[in-house]
Amino acid sequence: VIKMGQEFIVQPSEELAYFTGVICADGYIAKNSSIVEVKDDNKLFFKRVYIPLVRKLFNITPRVIRENSCKNGFRCYTTSRIVSQFLKMNNIVSPKTFTVKTPNWIINGKENLRQAFLCGLMDSDGYITVKRNKGVINYPTIGFGSRSQTLANEVQKMMEFLGMKAKFITYNSRGKPMYLVRLFGFDQFEKYMKLIGFKSPKKLRKIKKLLSAGLKRIPHKREKIESYLMMKDVN
Repeated sequence: VIKMGQEFIVQPSEELAYFTGVICADGYIAKNSSIVEVKDDNKLFFKRVYIPLVRKLFNITPRVIRENSCKNGFRCYTTSRIVSQFLKMNNIVSPKTFTVKTPNWIINGKENLRQAFLCGLMDSDGYITVKRNKGVINYPTIGFGSRSQTLANEVQKMMEFLGMKAKFITYNSRGKPMYLVRLFGFDQFEKYMKLIGFKSPKKLRKIKKLLSAGLKRIPHKREKIESYLMMKDVN
């Protein structure tokens, strides 16, 4: 992001798209101030991924503090006008739970920007679950959930554009609709890891743990996923 007088010029990049994905998923942007914050229960995500990214993009260093309302949670925040103005310029402002959507420069941009945006979303609000048969993992699921129907629809379409079979599911949660996008099975898991992947240390460690617990019946798939984790230097 380059500041020219009172104006901000967006230079599209994978880093900026990833940052935008994180904020769209789990960020808070104060309406009447410059506070921008992200919550996570894993401090390593901030230390290894988010803080270096914000420092590179905006030349500022966010602060991390414990989240009082959550025993194991942390808040990472900035008070930079440049950061908050960039997000507000993209119509990303709290309360955004039901209205947040993908910025046009990502939707209409190059494929690598959409991939990076999805990675940021999934690192923040994505999840991984598995089914086991006699201790062997045989059916993984990668999913994303949002109260914003628009965002969930966009996620499904972006994944399908990349060649993945993304299922759109709606259900009621606490009397309000929740929208899920899910990828089922090893073929979709492989495609996701190849095309989008994760940066979150917590999610990468979970995948490594799952690998150690199963996948014995499908060694060729295990090798591909282990190769990906080696590239990410998971420990």
